[in-house]
Amino acid sequence: MVPDKYVNPKFEEVSGYSEAELIGQRPSVLKGGDLDDEDYARMWKTILSGKEWKGIFHNRRKDGSMYWESALISPIRDDAGNITHFIGIKEDITRLREYQESLRLQARLRSRERFWDIRVPKIDSIFDNSLVPRPSWSPGVPPQHRKLVAATHRSPI
Repeated sequence: MVPDKYVNPKFEEVSGYSEAELIGQRPSVLKGGDLDDEDYARMWKTILSGKEWKGIFHNRRKDGSMYWESALISPIRDDAGNITHFIGIKEDITRLREYQESLRLQARLRSRERFWDIRVPKIDSIFDNSLVPRPSWSPGVPPQHRKLVAATHRSPI
């Protein structure tokens, strides 16, 4: 693994480390623990073979908090074609990942709501519908709604 030679100001802002703290350090100082050793081995195998690697890291800031970054790492070659350094182009995607997780959670909650909306009447059909109390009608309930509810109470669903 190659120690860092240069760190830009945005990386300092995102990671919480100063350039002086990172120069000469291995990138593993940021390792968050989500990727296993095999994932890192594949990444290094890819870039050491001269190819670009694209992926996502879940890194640890200096203060211990975690952040997500999308990364593209490419080898840099000298005039003879030997790999001398690597350059990483990275983007903090923490807010994007949080938004995606929020959408996944909302989708799960909606699917559970639909699950219960659809299936609760079927649970009633297991029991004798004559035991289910008949609805009492308020004056504002339209007749077509009354018919629909009455038909639901009569049917075994």
